Amino acid sequence: MCRFEETGRLSFCGTHVTKGLLRVGVSFDEPIGLNDGSLGDKNSGRVYRYFNAEPQHGVICDPSNIWFVDDSRVIARKRS
Repeated sequence: MCRFEETGRLSFCGTHVTKGLLRVGVSFDEPIGLNDGSLGDKNSGRVYRYFNAEPQHGVICDPSNIWFVDDSRVIARKRS
C-alpha cells in the first residue's frame, strides 16, 4: 500500500550491494525519507553508502516506484 508520493531528486542509480538488484536513490528537501542514502546489512553489520543526503532525506527503492517529472526531479512512492 502506498503511504504517499513525494517529489525529489534522483541521486543514485545502480546495483544494490547485497541483493544484486537495480535500485534508485532519491533525495528529498524535507525530512520525509527513510535514510541518509546509506543502508545497513543485517547479516554482516556493514553500512553501504549509495549517495549522500541529510538524515531522513533519502530513500532507496525499486526503479518501478519512481516517475520522472523532468531531467532531475522524480516522484517517489514510499510504501508502508
